[in-house]
Amino acid sequence: MARELEAYLTGALPRSEALVEATRSLDRKRILPQECEEVRSEDVRSVVALQQSAGLTLLTDGQLNWQDLFRPLVESCEGLEAGTLTRWFDNNTFYRKPTVVGEVALSDGLSHDYFRTRALEGAAWKAILPGPYTLARAAEEEAGAKSRGERIDAFAGVVKRAAWWCVERGAKQVQFSEPWLVYEKVSEDDLDGAARAYATVAKGLRAETVLFTFFGNLKRVFPAVLDFPVDAIGFDLTSTNIRDLKDHAFDKGAVLGALDGRNSFVESPAEAVALAKQAQEDLDPDWLALAPTCELALCPRSVADRKVAALGAALALGREAL
Repeated sequence: MARELEAYLTGALPRSEALVEATRSLDRKRILPQECEEVRSEDVRSVVALQQSAGLTLLTDGQLNWQDLFRPLVESCEGLEAGTLTRWFDNNTFYRKPTVVGEVALSDGLSHDYFRTRALEGAAWKAILPGPYTLARAAEEEAGAKSRGERIDAFAGVVKRAAWWCVERGAKQVQFSEPWLVYEKVSEDDLDGAARAYATVAKGLRAETVLFTFFGNLKRVFPAVLDFPVDAIGFDLTSTNIRDLKDHAFDKGAVLGALDGRNSFVESPAEAVALAKQAQEDLDPDWLALAPTCELALCPRSVADRKVAALGAALALGREAL
């Protein structure tokens, strides 16, 4: 590999108990918005410091004020509203279904409240966005509205504008989260639509691009996904066997979801490094990164903190071993 082993988060971290209590108090009008914001800002500083202490390659702000993966786009886009409360795949968490109420457009960029670059000043950071296919699958429209293919195309333009907005503000990497690509079998038409979307989203973007899949087996869209014009493919190793992918040239980076974001068991750094070694031998990717399988917000905060520390230890160990 031409690059050193890397490591970073792939989704939201859970809020601290103090922030949970502050948001509840705000909802009940017991405190002022600025008081809640002070607690949130301290929590952001804490999760950034946690990642820095672990030595992670790229940082995030923990997405501590994201209600769900789609909310930054829903609240920034014309023609979208937060709809019905819907289960987040097979997890005991929920999101508001993005609901199309008009022509969807992103004119003024995203809110700084969602990407707190000021908290990451001077540090290399990554942006996480919903992938265009997953956004299209999640969105509701009235009967007789656009076909799924047309919807994928429309959301590709929106996601591209959001990605450019992040890169213009310093993001070194943009991750497009695509659980719906692998959660169930997708049709050839859908796969073609997703490939077309990434030709739009990634074209000319002046940052590294990662298509990150989770909650399902990458084999469902493999090897077709290797033709998508992104710099790296990420996948959930609780669902995907590396050896199932070894018969095709993996001419991209590989982001290995090696720490289970849905399990409170904290993996040993050696386990994660063993998976990286296997990927290096079987796939021979352009470069490797270690990561959680999904957002660590599905774990308690104490567990998430320990998994971040384990990820950092695996990074240090892996750089010596690989």
